[in-house]
Amino acid sequence: MISTLKGNLKESNTGNLRCFIAFSGKFAEACGRDLRPHAKTLLVPLISNLADKKTLIHDETLIAMDKFAGVLGADSVISAS
Repeated sequence: MISTLKGNLKESNTGNLRCFIAFSGKFAEACGRDLRPHAKTLLVPLISNLADKKTLIHDETLIAMDKFAGVLGADSVISAS
């Protein structure tokens, strides 16, 4: 599941990418602290979406990162970048 989600965070279709980014944030909230071993695996491709020129992708990525930070702590998100 984690590797599939990681691969989908590099989707070329903008509509699908937004859905996968939003899902990753919801997935982090649902898993809670149990996601810690997989955080870096998901955060690295997620953070790479911040470079996208499209505002919707950028905003959706920030929302998902906030959810990761809420669950795992901001230090986990910062260390992954």
